[in-house]
Amino acid sequence: MSLVLYFVFALAFLAALATMIVKISHALGDSPQTVRAARAAGVSIVTGYSAIGCGAVTLIGSALMIAEASRPATLFAIGLAALVLGIGFILGVTILRYFARPLQARGLVDAPQVAAPIAAVQV
Repeated sequence: MSLVLYFVFALAFLAALATMIVKISHALGDSPQTVRAARAAGVSIVTGYSAIGCGAVTLIGSALMIAEASRPATLFAIGLAALVLGIGFILGVTILRYFARPLQARGLVDAPQVAAPIAAVQV
């Protein structure tokens, strides 16, 4: 019973945080300059986050089975899964915010130089 409870909570955490990454990528992609970069980065980040998160949930669940799934061990495992998934979420959003910035702000492209208008000289 406690193993099922652990997986329900851990996978719910994972799904909720993955959904938040997608929503944040859509919110950061409001600018016409960054819409494609933010959405592409959001999909890539949420895919990696979900894969690594599922692996972490599975590893913690296997440790829970080794600990014979007592109630304190289950609560510890749920807390550990929330902590690990939260740290991964923070890292994912930080990377997403970097890729959602325009290229000029990241220093990858020189800012366009705008020349001053040439005044017509009257003769």
